[in-house]
Amino acid sequence: MSQFRETFDPKEWSAVYDSEEPHGAQFVFRHGSALAAEACLRWSHSGERWVDVGCGTGHLAAALARKELRVTGLDHDPGMIDAARESFGAVPLSGRLRFLLGNAKALPFSEGAVDGLVATSVMGCFTDPDAFYREAFRILRKEGMAILTFTNRSSILLKINGRFRSCAADTYHLYSFPEVLTGLRKIGFEVLEWSYYNFFLNIGKWIIPPLPLSLIVERLGRSTRSSRYLGRNFLVVVRKMA
Repeated sequence: MSQFRETFDPKEWSAVYDSEEPHGAQFVFRHGSALAAEACLRWSHSGERWVDVGCGTGHLAAALARKELRVTGLDHDPGMIDAARESFGAVPLSGRLRFLLGNAKALPFSEGAVDGLVATSVMGCFTDPDAFYREAFRILRKEGMAILTFTNRSSILLKINGRFRSCAADTYHLYSFPEVLTGLRKIGFEVLEWSYYNFFLNIGKWIIPPLPLSLIVERLGRSTRSSRYLGRNFLVVVRKMA
């Protein structure tokens, strides 16, 4: 049975985004957030209302708000919400950014109330992803967008990397792309885009192969069939159909 950590250290999580030279474990999360931000901006329009589920310290939500989206950052951890408000509550974003305490399985929004939803480094915490898919579908307008990231169960690199852990670590729910595809379609989503990322090992603070080479490999193979056995994570862009 997976052991899910319920709360995190806001300072530790902020370092993922604030470090000038992120080490391996930090880059795993930071890269996924950056790719999700790029996808959000590709599939959104200025002034739309988006929700960042599991917003943590608010860095992604703030980045999207700076790009003219109206963003609500949502997290169940009071410490994270306090940290997000402290870091970004005074940022002059013309009312485009707010943070709420809430549960991803009972999103505090009415049906069809938002244009888009993003969830990074969150899906591993769900033992029943269908419950979250249904909530996301409920609050999105017709043809609303969702950008989700997952940890890839099929990744050989992920399995190898686990052997280098020096101590027991939190374990989270892993996914295969076919499983995610089936689950999202069952709820009523259309899958528009998908890609694998994080084609490297991180041993301590080291990234192997070196990051520039890893990113080249990723760009060349992120959507190929063979990449499902390498990329440690994958990102999916879906649209609500009704």
